Amino acid sequence: MTLFHTFRVEKIILLLIYMYPISIVVGPAVAETIIILSCLFFFRLLKDNIHLLFHIKIFKFLIFFYFYLLICSIFGYDPIFSLKTTFPYIRHIIFVFLIYLLLVQQKIKQNILFFVLLYLISFLIIDLFIQFNFGKNIFGYEKVGHFRYGGMFNDELVLGSYLTKIFPIFLALFCTKKYKNGNYFCLFFLILLVSSTLLTGERTSFFLSVLLFFILFSFIKINSLHKFLILIFILLSGIIFLNINNNKIVKDRMFNSSFQSMFKNEKITVFTKNHEKLYKASLKMFIDSPLIGHGPKSFRKICKLEKFYVNKKEVCQTHPHNIYLQLLAETGLIGLIFLILLFIYLIKSIVKYQVLSKNQNNEKIIFFILIVGLFVNLFPFAPTGNFFNNWYSMVIYYVLPYLIFFKTKYNFNN
Repeated sequence: MTLFHTFRVEKIILLLIYMYPISIVVGPAVAETIIILSCLFFFRLLKDNIHLLFHIKIFKFLIFFYFYLLICSIFGYDPIFSLKTTFPYIRHIIFVFLIYLLLVQQKIKQNILFFVLLYLISFLIIDLFIQFNFGKNIFGYEKVGHFRYGGMFNDELVLGSYLTKIFPIFLALFCTKKYKNGNYFCLFFLILLVSSTLLTGERTSFFLSVLLFFILFSFIKINSLHKFLILIFILLSGIIFLNINNNKIVKDRMFNSSFQSMFKNEKITVFTKNHEKLYKASLKMFIDSPLIGHGPKSFRKICKLEKFYVNKKEVCQTHPHNIYLQLLAETGLIGLIFLILLFIYLIKSIVKYQVLSKNQNNEKIIFFILIVGLFVNLFPFAPTGNFFNNWYSMVIYYVLPYLIFFKTKYNFNN
C-alpha cells in the first residue's frame, strides 16, 4: 500500500511539473502551489540522492547565496519585512534540484515536456497575433494603453518576458530530437520569437530576443549564403512591416520613443529619465551600506528617506528596474558578487564551448542554447523586473535544472 501510495504521489508530482510552464501563465498562485507541493515531495526523494546534490557546484553556490540573503535580511533596514521574502526563498532552489533529480532518474520525459512547451508557445503566439490584428485575444482581453499587448497575461504585460525566458528550454529540447535540417527550424523559431516580442510592445524583451537571435545565429552552422539571405529577408521584412500605416505605432513605441528618451536635448540618458533616477538612488543606497546592503526588498522602503533623494526629490518604486543595481543596494557588494560570478561563468562557457571549440555537435548546441538563454536574461545592461518577485524567480530559475542536467550528462566541465 505504501509503495502504491508513493508511486501515485510521484505521478501527480510529474504531472504538476509538466504543467508548471502553463501554470505560470494561468497565474503565480497556481505555479506557487506546484512549487510548494513539489518541495514536499523533494524531501522524500532526497534521502537516497543527497550525494548527487553535493557533487554539483551550483547547488552549493545557491545554498551559500540563500544563507547570505538571510544574513542580509537580519541586519537589514527592516528584518521582519525582508525575512518574509528570503526565508521561503529556498523553495525556488529546492524546485530546481527536484527537477534535476527527476531528469537524472529519467522520470521526466523530455519528449512530453517538449510537446507541452511547443503547444503552449504556439498557443501564446497565435493568441498574441489575434489580439494584435483584431484588438482582442480569444478570451476577450484587449490591448493595454496605446500600444501594449499582453495576450493571455492580460494587463500584466509580461508575455514578451515570459517567451524570452522559456524559449531557450524549448529550443534545447527541440535539438535533442535531432530533426533533419533542425538548425533551419531553430532559426525559424527564433525569428518567430523576435516578431512576437516586437508585437507585445515590451522594449526590453524585444532587445533581449534580438540579442538571443544574433548570438545563436552567429554560431548555428548553416550555409553562409543561406545565412546572408536570411538576414536580408529579415531586414527587408522588418522595414516593410514598420512602414505599413497600421504598424507605424509599433515603430514609434519600439524605436522612435526609445531613441528620443535616451538622447533628449542632446544629452544621453540611461534608458529613460525615470530609470536613470532609480539607478542613481540605488548607487546612493550602496554607498550608504556597501558590504551587505539594506536588506532584500528594502528599496521600496528606504527610497522614502531624504538621504536617498535624487535632485532633492523622492524617487520611489518597488525596485530599481535592474537586478544588478537592486542587489547592490539591497544585498551590498557581497550579494552582487554572487550574480557577477554566475554571469562570468556564463561568458566563460560561451567562449569555451563555441569560440574556442572546433568541433560543433548536437550536445554542445543544446548546452550552448541554455547557457546563452540564461546569459541573455541576466544581461546587466537592460531594465529588469524585481529580483525577489515571485514571478521573476519562477521563470528565471526554471532554466537551471535543464542547464545542470545537460552539463553533467555531456560532461561539460569548466
